[in-house]
Amino acid sequence: GMFHGLGAQLALQKDVYLFDLNDLTLRNLAPEADRVIRKRYAWIERAMNSRKICIVIDTKIGQKRERLAKALEEQARKADLEPILIYSNNASPTDYENMRCDAVVFTGCPRVPIDDQERYSMPVLTAPEFRAAIKAVRNNRYVMDEIVSTD
Repeated sequence: GMFHGLGAQLALQKDVYLFDLNDLTLRNLAPEADRVIRKRYAWIERAMNSRKICIVIDTKIGQKRERLAKALEEQARKADLEPILIYSNNASPTDYENMRCDAVVFTGCPRVPIDDQERYSMPVLTAPEFRAAIKAVRNNRYVMDEIVSTD
């Protein structure tokens, strides 16, 4: 797939190229990254109207960022929202719909919000996207979530 190449493009804001070994083609991921960023900003905008926020702590090895989730929970409370911490090993749109989440924040791999958003009826955000939605940070550029440490 192109997730990691796309992630590098989004994080570094430098041209990243994907070489397809099957058909021996080389393509610049910048146009795809631009499409992804536009979609992500649309979901961030939609999340600004959310009240009940489900913050998901991924229990997979190398994905668990409980401290981050608790910091996001505190920021959500300060923004007068209703955060709920959820421990999960597998993301399922139905689970979050049944919990009546207005928005979901994944603290594990950003692949779910970026690659799987279309499976969900509500905004599914990364931690930096959630902070942008509640205006906890002011940033003029898109910030790609990266797992650099876990707890």
